[in-house]
Amino acid sequence: MQRYQPKAEIFIEQYRLLKEAFPMQDSHVLMYASTAFINAQKALNTELIEQNRSLLKQSTSLFSRFRGSNTFRVAVELSLTEDAEQLLRDGKAIYDLMVCENFKKSGDLPIAALYLAKDVGVSGAAQIIARAKVIFDQMNKRHFWLTGSDDYIYACLLANSDLSIDEINDSCRYYYDALSDAEIKNNNALQSVSHVLTLGQAPRAALVAKFRRTLAQLDANQYHVRNHVLPVVALLTIIGKDPSALIERAIDLSNWLKQNDYFDELNVDANIRLAIAAAIITDYHANDDGLHLEDAILNVTIEHLITAQNIAVAGVAALTTMQLN
Repeated sequence: MQRYQPKAEIFIEQYRLLKEAFPMQDSHVLMYASTAFINAQKALNTELIEQNRSLLKQSTSLFSRFRGSNTFRVAVELSLTEDAEQLLRDGKAIYDLMVCENFKKSGDLPIAALYLAKDVGVSGAAQIIARAKVIFDQMNKRHFWLTGSDDYIYACLLANSDLSIDEINDSCRYYYDALSDAEIKNNNALQSVSHVLTLGQAPRAALVAKFRRTLAQLDANQYHVRNHVLPVVALLTIIGKDPSALIERAIDLSNWLKQNDYFDELNVDANIRLAIAAAIITDYHANDDGLHLEDAILNVTIEHLITAQNIAVAGVAALTTMQLN
């Protein structure tokens, strides 16, 4: 617990500053922003976020998908880079490439485009986009009722891995089918879990067993984690061969967070608090510890881990906001 507390204290202070600077923003989106700055190992700069909101207004049209409900999150992403104007230009160019590849225009597409802009740049995007489209189409073919634009960034993340398309499709199908039962409902969250576990590139049956043990341990501690928090739990599952110790630490950290007025039972759901704790722990072991856990997995890169974590936490924020509105 002590090793994670300094990072948790930074998270709380950043959230407080964000709350003061952007009082009209949904609290769950602000929680995501705080974790994003921690993941990027950058100090929060609310003035820079505001500057990048202005940059978006100057550089995009009124009805641009980079604006509207996306404005704040895109401004946060731009604030995490050294050259926001260049990232925005590259993101817009890649967005256009993705539209040309028949990705539908949506609020999720700019986020996927910005991810590719940061990771591979415009010059390296075309091949990843083509792979991502094949992966997304396979997702849609298997589960058309679940697959939507929120899967675009997962498709890009998987396409940017060293797995072949066949390996990705086989693994995603395996994890979804293996975990699909009355306890874990066939829904979009389960599909996201299958994407995260595929990134682990570990023996499949063993990873399924680990994930089930993780859920059972959480249930035993009165954390009945389901739906949009499941991908965050999947991240803890792929970090080490036995995530039980990490789960205990996540529960301890969640209980510590509950003592803060911003994150007590009146303001934050227990599952959301657990997701925050898990994100802080994952970040610690990726950035501070370099994944030097005992029996740590070696087949997932730190960059992929952090990106997957950002997607998962952003998903928690977005879906929770939708449920509250």
